[in-house]
Amino acid sequence: MGNLKNIIGASGEYLCGIELMRPVIASACLPRGFLPGEGGCLFEALHFGGKEPTYDYVVYLLDATARRLGPFFFLQVKTTLKPPDITGAYAMRFSAAAVARAHAMKTPFFVGLVDRSSARREKIYVKGIAARQSKGIASLAPLHDLAEDAVKIAIYNEVCRVWALRNNPSLTQLI
Repeated sequence: MGNLKNIIGASGEYLCGIELMRPVIASACLPRGFLPGEGGCLFEALHFGGKEPTYDYVVYLLDATARRLGPFFFLQVKTTLKPPDITGAYAMRFSAAAVARAHAMKTPFFVGLVDRSSARREKIYVKGIAARQSKGIASLAPLHDLAEDAVKIAIYNEVCRVWALRNNPSLTQLI
């Protein structure tokens, strides 16, 4: 079962990356710089591969010409073959130690859950790791479906907001 679990996990990671890079359709809610009537790609997702314990992707925000803006976030992807429980939530494991590692990154961090319980009808849900989050995450309610353009735009806007608050001085010395 060990290798099958790895393959299922990797397939969910790739599905999530593909969905992140899917263009959004034109709407009035697109971020600044995107022309009215034109959609576009909001993200470039770079997959790390391997068994990185904290994140699977670094995801860059793109401008209307698909160039990296600078702001980015990290994403950890979990994949399940099990349907949601009777409350509608998915069981998942993102430990308190993983939350602490996410906070240590000092960068916006999201967890994605890929539901592969129905063949060829995968769903991907995301949740941001809030600054006040200290406990692990044992379940994820299917509130933010990554296939929805509004969810992608909300992630984009939130990451922009967080990066705008940062005060990262430029390096003044090489050493």
